[in-house]
Amino acid sequence: MSPVERAFLSIPQPETPRSLLVAFSGGLDSVVLLDALHRMREGWLRISDKFIALTAAHVHHGLSPNADAWLAFCERFCAERGIAFTARRLTLSRKPQTSLEETARQARHAALRAMAEETNADTIVLAHHQDDQVETLLLQLLRGAGPRGLAAMAAYQPSGKATPALWRPLLDLPRATLLAYARAHKLEWIEDESNAELNFKRNFLRHRVFPVLEEGFPAYRKTLSRAATLQAETAGMLAETDHEIDETQTCFPLDLSWLAALPEASARHALRLAFRHAELRAPTFARLNEMLRQLQHARPDARIELRHGGQCLGVHREKIMLYTPVAPYRILWRGEDSVTLPHGTLQLKRGKESHSLREALKEGKEILIASRQSQQEYLKPAANRPRRKLCDWLREAGIPHWARDTWPRIYCDGEIVFVPGIRDEDWLSFCPSA
Repeated sequence: MSPVERAFLSIPQPETPRSLLVAFSGGLDSVVLLDALHRMREGWLRISDKFIALTAAHVHHGLSPNADAWLAFCERFCAERGIAFTARRLTLSRKPQTSLEETARQARHAALRAMAEETNADTIVLAHHQDDQVETLLLQLLRGAGPRGLAAMAAYQPSGKATPALWRPLLDLPRATLLAYARAHKLEWIEDESNAELNFKRNFLRHRVFPVLEEGFPAYRKTLSRAATLQAETAGMLAETDHEIDETQTCFPLDLSWLAALPEASARHALRLAFRHAELRAPTFARLNEMLRQLQHARPDARIELRHGGQCLGVHREKIMLYTPVAPYRILWRGEDSVTLPHGTLQLKRGKESHSLREALKEGKEILIASRQSQQEYLKPAANRPRRKLCDWLREAGIPHWARDTWPRIYCDGEIVFVPGIRDEDWLSFCPSA
């Protein structure tokens, strides 16, 4: 039995998987993973009383001109072996202060979770190997990460409330072992041309740093992989003994006064936990310190905008909140009961709408639902209420400062006639996205 096949003999416990979703890009690593899993299922059936379902999942990023050919290769590979296959096409949009590599990684993991839910898979299987582990460790080290970051990738991550388990059975094997398996079984695979681009940090390590490192330290893969395991143990012990931070308090929104009162190291830890709970990577040490500096000295309603991972931190009513920036929008409204906006839903109570709106719709006037259209906007919500700047009405209504410019306005012939949440009437309500 080959080292690759032996890696699958220890099925994760205590959650023995019943349905596996294999991330299948068509590259060497995932081809070896899927082929070996397909071969090993018969052996598993002898030690398990239930059938283990197997589905290959391909994510089409659309970044390479060869992406369609890769999809066709993966589909053909599975058809030849009778393996169930599913695919998801992505449209990636670059997020501020986030690399394309990181954006693609986040989108890929979200797509895999969605496909796992669709196929009822309880475990996602990934083809990361020992070389990947070493790359991750060094990248985290160069970011200045602590024990949790230096733990790199876990071989097995149990399932959560709404997320499947993650299993990396090949994590202790070097890529050379996977290559030997592929050649022994005469497997074919695709080569991603981006793997040669040195502007990607992983590729730079792979092609420029590791060959030099291997000259002086031939066993560096095994040694650094062991270091990651030790860091994982340290991170686990710190989590068990950390009584100063109550993890129930470390989810956004965070209490500003609570965070400001913590010692510096504890505050950093609390903010890292909050990002982890939000499924975002923690910022670099320097960036985290700068965030804390601004947050700990912030006024209760300070106009702070701290960008990270395509999202932002802001302070509102003594709470630190995580939100997604919203681009300006304009939507022609014809009186539909429900209108989906980029950041929520407008709901009309039919029969309760204002007389002026009904008349405007009958007369065919242009009615827009839009974000802020001019620098100075005023609103007179009702006959018995004054005409004031809209930003003042929104502030008094408790709308966070970052949401005021994109809070929906109803324009008729270019003038604001209604803003949900301002007027006492409730015939039109806005429900922001979570």
